[in-house]
Amino acid sequence: MKLDAYIRQTGTTEQAIARLVGRSQGTINKLRNGKINPSLDLLNAVFRATNGAVTPNDFLPEADALTADAADDLAEQPSEAAG
Repeated sequence: MKLDAYIRQTGTTEQAIARLVGRSQGTINKLRNGKINPSLDLLNAVFRATNGAVTPNDFLPEADALTADAADDLAEQPSEAAG
């Protein structure tokens, strides 16, 4: 779930998340709006603060995000080199 969706659905605030992760509200706003490239520490802190609802993968661009189902599908496809 994207951070923006989490905030909207839960009714929490950027300030509340900022307190939980030890960052400023401005940083959370930038993160929410894709204006910064977050560190792994910040991604993990957001994951913990949202009880796992927002994962580090949720910050990847949509085209680069690979779901577990898609990865399984790719793994099951025969490789061209095998022929």
